[in-house]
Amino acid sequence: GSDLLVNIVTQRHCEVQDTERRPPEALFLPIAEFELDLLPPPAVPFPPEHIIEQQHQQDFNNTWVRPIVMAQGHPLPDPGPGPEPRPLHLPIAEFELDLLPPPAEPFDAITLIEQQRAMDFDVGWARPIVINNLRMAA
Repeated sequence: GSDLLVNIVTQRHCEVQDTERRPPEALFLPIAEFELDLLPPPAVPFPPEHIIEQQHQQDFNNTWVRPIVMAQGHPLPDPGPGPEPRPLHLPIAEFELDLLPPPAEPFDAITLIEQQRAMDFDVGWARPIVINNLRMAA
């Protein structure tokens, strides 16, 4: 027990400093999607003559240089027959009316009158009251 008492007394004589802890502050990160001045400036478009020159170079590479390099000195094989064109059948609902969904049945006169009365009540009576109550609450 004396060893324990010595440890307790030693710990009581240690200097203790109170350290005040605060919660972390909010981190402000500028978002480039919302603040457009943070975005990098847009690239300058190529002039039309430069685009035409690039296209000519690409056409030259694809039609002349690339086939020679790929053949590596061997003669190019004769191309075989291509696929035969065949008619393509696409069921198109605009032309085949049996593919369309059936038309909706029209409402009867009584249902139309009830809907019109409900709409008139809503537009002429209920909606202005709700809007007025919202204005008063605001």
